[in-house]
Amino acid sequence: GVSRQPGGGLTLQVRETARKMADEARRSEREQRMAYWGYKFEALATTPRENGRANGETRKRTTDEPSEDRFRVPSPCDPDSYRHLYPPNQFELLQSLHGEEAERQRAINPTGTTSHAPAAEVVDANEEFCAIMRLKLAGLVLIMAAECDCQENARGGERQYVELKTSKLLREQRDRASFEKHKLLKFWLQSFLAGVPKIVVGFRDDAGVVHQLQAIETLAIPRMVRAQGHWDPSVCLNFGREVLTWLLQQVATRGEDERLVLRYEPSQELLLLMTEG
Repeated sequence: GVSRQPGGGLTLQVRETARKMADEARRSEREQRMAYWGYKFEALATTPRENGRANGETRKRTTDEPSEDRFRVPSPCDPDSYRHLYPPNQFELLQSLHGEEAERQRAINPTGTTSHAPAAEVVDANEEFCAIMRLKLAGLVLIMAAECDCQENARGGERQYVELKTSKLLREQRDRASFEKHKLLKFWLQSFLAGVPKIVVGFRDDAGVVHQLQAIETLAIPRMVRAQGHWDPSVCLNFGREVLTWLLQQVATRGEDERLVLRYEPSQELLLLMTEG
């Protein structure tokens, strides 16, 4: 949605479109599970362990190195995959249930809470930090709100935001090329504009098991793709400036009370500014 503010400024707000909701409603069972994997990775990466080290704590490593932690994403078709989420006594109690009742309990009570034991602390992947920042883009002043997954203690005792992502294992050169061309572009743009200095990526297999972790410095991403020529950060930022400049010019010609919507049509590679209603 696009609305005009006093002084000539604009407010842009992302909206859930009917097309997006329809696409989500048509997702297959596997597509729904893959969407869940990202949430579960966030929960596992930020849940404290008994030894005081977070599940998702990483050191900087290449994607070819094995990670110290190997996560197993819970799956209804693999009952044993829930084992690491429960204390031993609660998991044994869960296993004692039969057939459909066991499946129902796993679905409605994933924390393993019973009347005989207190509830374990659970990370809500929908809870995030919200950062509000002021930045300039070639003369345009932007006030932006960004949601950040988590934070960690940095050098000097300061805390810094960390973005958590998952991606398919890079088994072949074409996998790496696709990751650098598409995923790294999205990762960089999101974190660069929000001022998030580090991204932790969990590389998973087709079953949702994370085998490798890599911590990537946001400012280092353009150097990682420069030799391949997949994309240029200057081109991306200049395109954003041109779009915002065009949008300001277009809105200035519309009525003050006119409700506008900016929509991207990927099949036609077009940006459309339309009157709502």
